[in-house]
Amino acid sequence: MTRCRFPVIRRRFWNCLLLLAVSVPAAAFDLNGWTWKRPIENQGATGYVGLNITPDVFDQSQPSLNDLRILDKNGGLVPFIINWERTASREKREARSLQMINATFEAGKFSRVTLDFGESVQKSQLQVSLSGDNYRRAALIEGSTDTLAWESIAEKQWLFDVSLPDRRYKFDTLNFPVNNFRYLRLTVENMPDDPRRITIENVSAQFVVTTPGRLEPIEAKLTATHVDSFRGDSIYEFDLGYRNLPVAAVEFGVENPWFHRAYDLSGRNSTTETLSVRAESGTQQRERESPWQGIRGGVLYRIGDPEKVKESVKIGGLDAPYRYLQLRIHNGDDRALKLTTATAFLGSAQLAFDYETGEEYTLAGGNSSAGAPSFDLATAKPKLQAGVGPRVTLGAIQWLNDSQPQAPWTERNAGILWTGLIVAAGAMLFLVLKNLKQTGSQ
Repeated sequence: MTRCRFPVIRRRFWNCLLLLAVSVPAAAFDLNGWTWKRPIENQGATGYVGLNITPDVFDQSQPSLNDLRILDKNGGLVPFIINWERTASREKREARSLQMINATFEAGKFSRVTLDFGESVQKSQLQVSLSGDNYRRAALIEGSTDTLAWESIAEKQWLFDVSLPDRRYKFDTLNFPVNNFRYLRLTVENMPDDPRRITIENVSAQFVVTTPGRLEPIEAKLTATHVDSFRGDSIYEFDLGYRNLPVAAVEFGVENPWFHRAYDLSGRNSTTETLSVRAESGTQQRERESPWQGIRGGVLYRIGDPEKVKESVKIGGLDAPYRYLQLRIHNGDDRALKLTTATAFLGSAQLAFDYETGEEYTLAGGNSSAGAPSFDLATAKPKLQAGVGPRVTLGAIQWLNDSQPQAPWTERNAGILWTGLIVAAGAMLFLVLKNLKQTGSQ
């Protein structure tokens, strides 16, 4: 009796299919829409490695880095994690309920209120709303467990209001050492030109835990200064050299000894932009100045004190992915501030991925419409969020589909400009000499 060989044939058939499926590589990632790629260079490290995102990568990517992709030598996607260090600090905030009691005042000198938290509770910040406008008032914070004996917590804290016709700027937050007193007493001093009584209208409290971040300083080059004589403003413009930088803070060096001024900080990534405009002959491309995007408004100050100078010349807690910054100082009737330096503090970003022995990898980016990739790596390897040891670097950039950014027209056509200037100068010289000859013959 002959055995049926069909089961053996079927088994071999399925084994061949399985082998074929395993041997076929994953489809290469479609780079259509991406504008550049760079080889990832390695000095022998394997396993999970880190790639620091440098300013030139920020410049040619989305501010969020959502368009970055890592590809293997077959063009397949490689999972990775982006670790961000964007802000100057990480803050944990917890609101504290309180009751304002025993509001008192001494005419022309101070106003005072007691804050009852109901129990012993930790707190480190007050936000204060006062009556009046255009003020600069000193504050004192004291603590007590029974309202009978008071201990000083923070003195010569400053509250500001700068009111302009179209906007109001406040510095209304008081930070102080963490304490667990049930009661706080807030005293706010009158300014010389204040009314007899100022009112502490409202106070809120928070417990804020701050974990400092690691930031990299970079010089902000002053490129232009303007005066808005109509508004009484000084305008300073700065260039950081690269677009989309994760600016977390900006600090200014100010030569003036004492001041308190309202400010507006703005940013943008280009000086000009191209718009499509409809015309009778069809759609035309027109270039215009890029608008500034508002970032933050507030008050900068330096106040003289018998014991210590109090100042606030650093604007922190920013999320400002810009190359160009503009600081507008509202001077009012005061002389303009003299800025001597400006320093931006940048967050950092790092890609972490598994570098396999013998593999070759490429980083691609520059797609303004790409969304963030989704990988299981963040869940599978949560410790990677804290960073990795070995570092890899990037090689030279390779532009895709002739997408290399062009220099401004004036730089690309410098020869034409110089030729035009020489011709114009020659024509003017000819006219001048001709007029002189006619004048001499007369």
